[in-house]
Amino acid sequence: MLKQPSAIHKGFLKKDSAKNGPISSVVRLSIAIQFFAGRDPYDVSVVHGISHKEVYRSVWRVVDAID
Repeated sequence: MLKQPSAIHKGFLKKDSAKNGPISSVVRLSIAIQFFAGRDPYDVSVVHGISHKEVYRSVWRVVDAID
């Protein structure tokens, strides 16, 4: 049985992924903890190699998961 190529190989990004690939739940939690501890979103984005926009998305995904 042949597997279909992933959406990334077709030129589309999957819903739960950043430009450089999917972000694991452990990394999202790390981002949220750093954000809530008062770290600047731009600093968090540099540490994790993501955009500052993705920092906010990750924070809200963690908040939604807790809620």
